[in-house]
Amino acid sequence: AGADVTVADTGRVRLAAGAVTADVPPAGVGFRVDNPAGEVVDLGTWFRVAVDPGGAVTVDVYEGAAEVRPARGQPVWVAAPDSVWFT
Repeated sequence: AGADVTVADTGRVRLAAGAVTADVPPAGVGFRVDNPAGEVVDLGTWFRVAVDPGGAVTVDVYEGAAEVRPARGQPVWVAAPDSVWFT
């Protein structure tokens, strides 16, 4: 509830505010969540991306791994059960 999400295509969504949780099957590896601070790329996982009111992004990986690609800075690989926060 309260999420501002746009489906760009079958492999990408844009999250402007709120949160989305994705449980991506092996066939969906590469699924992307664009957000105000960059993008998150699924590497075969179950994960959550949340955008706070200030535009900061939290990525929680529950299973598998995801690659976090900040708009500024180097990509970071995040494996379960870790989280990362970026702006």
